[in-house]
Amino acid sequence: MATSKIQAGAGRVLLWENPNPTASFDPQTILSTDLSEYAYIEVWAMLYTGFQHLIPVVHVPIGMQGNLTGVAGHAGETSGVLVVVTRGITFNSNSIYASEGMGCSASSSWTINNGNAIPYKIYGIK
Repeated sequence: MATSKIQAGAGRVLLWENPNPTASFDPQTILSTDLSEYAYIEVWAMLYTGFQHLIPVVHVPIGMQGNLTGVAGHAGETSGVLVVVTRGITFNSNSIYASEGMGCSASSSWTINNGNAIPYKIYGIK
């Protein structure tokens, strides 16, 4: 019920939805079209593959880059280990680009992992 109220907001348009939001997502141009009518985009993302939890929503103004970033306990490691996941999103007047996913825990350095911070939905906000 809450989702339908959010989607019905004035000036807010669903631009893209990932058909498989819990699968790995390679770096790519998500949209390539005229986006100049939108002041910013709102990006929803999943933490990582197979994990159906959203990370905090990110608002990216036109001409800027934002980061999809979330923190979670990692099931494959010792209990209590937190993992930080992130991915860059670039928005300009004619495209939206998602960079590679990255991950890091207290016991490791940053590594590329395209199963992290998977874009789920992108809305254009006028």
